[in-house]
Amino acid sequence: MHAHRTPFVLAACLVGHVVLAGACSAATAPADGASVPPEALKFAARIGPNDLLRVSGDFHRFQGRAQGAGPGGLERLVIDRHAPVDWRPQQLPERVSWSAIDEVRMLRGDPGRGALLGAAVGGGLLAFFAASAAGTFADPTSMGAGEAALRGGAVGALIGAAVGAGLGAAIRHWKVVYHRP
Repeated sequence: MHAHRTPFVLAACLVGHVVLAGACSAATAPADGASVPPEALKFAARIGPNDLLRVSGDFHRFQGRAQGAGPGGLERLVIDRHAPVDWRPQQLPERVSWSAIDEVRMLRGDPGRGALLGAAVGGGLLAFFAASAAGTFADPTSMGAGEAALRGGAVGALIGAAVGAGLGAAIRHWKVVYHRP
């Protein structure tokens, strides 16, 4: 089998449904004969031509886009003209094999982390203010400070989670998405 097998065989290798190990390794082997880590194939299936990457390895490092990714590595690389100077090499090869790549980072948001942080901050603040207000406006028929703190904390956590998720998704940072095993 050659490195340019059908997409079905490559997909079957990625999902792990190929019974014959020889078929999988032959279908995913790059042209130079080196073996490809399964993590690299999973990563290659996830990236698209518009994803902004920071790639570092034996070839140095660059920030840009890969117009193609597969068993042979990252192909048709385009340097981002807005990249910091130390991430803009003068020249790049047409293809960088997986054996030459140490790490790949992608620009990502993190709505889950933002929601957790927002829930903690919002819940804590509103619980504090609700308990303070219940103690200040003490009325024999009104709820106590503890109950006010619980109710205020729950409402604050919901509001904080929603706001935090939005901010977490909007604030992007470089996240390691592939590291050579």
